[in-house]
Amino acid sequence: MNETRLNFTNWLINKEYAFSTIDAYPYWLESRIAKNFGISDVDNLLDINNIEFLKTIELTYMSRDLSKSEQDLRSALRKYIEFLIFEKQGNQNENFIENGSKLSFTEGGKKVIISKRSERNKKLRDEAIKIHGLNCQVCKFNFENYYGEIGIDFIEVHHIVPLSTNYKPKKTNPKTDLNVVCSNCHRMIHRKRNITLTIKELKEKLGK
Repeated sequence: MNETRLNFTNWLINKEYAFSTIDAYPYWLESRIAKNFGISDVDNLLDINNIEFLKTIELTYMSRDLSKSEQDLRSALRKYIEFLIFEKQGNQNENFIENGSKLSFTEGGKKVIISKRSERNKKLRDEAIKIHGLNCQVCKFNFENYYGEIGIDFIEVHHIVPLSTNYKPKKTNPKTDLNVVCSNCHRMIHRKRNITLTIKELKEKLGK
């Protein structure tokens, strides 16, 4: 698997697309779209990273009425263009700081690092819960109190690290770098694209 296909596939995974889409889109870009639409001098669209050229392909070859299968192929091209735009912005803004991490901003404009990898590390999760407890640090919701036995020991862990001007990866401190939050508050923290609310900011929205 070439690097572009791998990165595009990982991007689709991170966007939580269906497995069928994750499998199909890279394959269609490599071998079906150019052939299906008769695009001259092009075989594999994954070899092309010129965003404006790819937009021209859509305007030139896909502006007519399309069948359902052709619409699916167009969707694959559009997602690839979206990926390239995202990747370009990421390179400019250090959007990918390290594997599994990305740059975001708090509502107050501060740069932060969001790491799903650390959120899913069981040892760090256990340490965070030991320090912060099982009540949501935003709304105080407790899963066991509400759901009974099925909610015992359940809480989500959110990883946010302030980004200094000279960022260097460091060991995660579960006391200062991890928060415990309920599912609803966790979704609200990440509700806006490229904005990651701090615990304080979300509390303020709730009037807490």
